[in-house]
Amino acid sequence: MPAADSEPEALSTDAIMEWMQLRPGPLPPGIRRHIEYREGSLTASTKVDHDGVHYELYLMVRQALRELHVVLVADEASYYLIDRSFQREGRSFRTGVVRRSGGVISGI
Repeated sequence: MPAADSEPEALSTDAIMEWMQLRPGPLPPGIRRHIEYREGSLTASTKVDHDGVHYELYLMVRQALRELHVVLVADEASYYLIDRSFQREGRSFRTGVVRRSGGVISGI
């Protein structure tokens, strides 16, 4: 359990990393390239349906940097967020178009 005086951002990052450790999963090749996957990074993925829309969620954490990479895919659109321990100055957001080969994401 984190110390009571821990920063709220650290607690949020810890909760996400804990969730990912309980639900590890590989990332499609196109996602791995897009987020510049590094061996040893923690990864997880899940599928979510909301209001009739099907989403694919891919997560990677570079634990040493506490850097979270989030890719949300809906149909052919991708939304990519990089967040370094939820620090405002470390955020980056990009959108892209998803390419699939045989149903597997091959590129963004």
